[in-house]
Amino acid sequence: MPPYKKRLFVALKVTPTAETLQCYNNLRHNCRFFRMRWVEPHLMHLTLKFFGSTDVNAIPAIKNALAIVAQQTTPFDMELGQVGVFGSRYAPRTLWFGVNNHEPMQQLFHTINNALQPLGYEPDDGNFVPHLTIARIEQIDDKKLFQKVIDTFQTEHLQPLHYTRFVLYQSILRPQGPIYKEEAVFDFGKKE
Repeated sequence: MPPYKKRLFVALKVTPTAETLQCYNNLRHNCRFFRMRWVEPHLMHLTLKFFGSTDVNAIPAIKNALAIVAQQTTPFDMELGQVGVFGSRYAPRTLWFGVNNHEPMQQLFHTINNALQPLGYEPDDGNFVPHLTIARIEQIDDKKLFQKVIDTFQTEHLQPLHYTRFVLYQSILRPQGPIYKEEAVFDFGKKE
């Protein structure tokens, strides 16, 4: 019998404020003409590491590595900001809120990658861009209209973020949308 697997990722949880929700809802309303899959507000997070399908036998070592990282991490502040798009103007794929003052998250991302490398997890390739995914774009027929909508949402400051922990989540995929279950929570060990 093959080993049991869980789909895992590490993230910073985001609890949207009223201002963030208002921007999100306005965006969603103004993008109603386009085919997009929206991230429900209670599922919002900033991804630090995506493992994908992971053998349950590997989870204790992952938790141990993440616990060591957390103990060496100091609480930090960031800020949700501007609306952005991954992909080109002609083939947009993802709609997101950007993260201002993201240097601490960038450092945490690299520390987690380095801690997991001895376990066989290669560092994520490419440039790490801290962001909060709010929608996945399936089809946009009028790209000029889409760009015009996005351009009206260029707010710089949505909400402050304060972090004292990160979470290892299990992602359970379902047709009606994913469920994220906390596998483990890692509190930061260093004082501010």
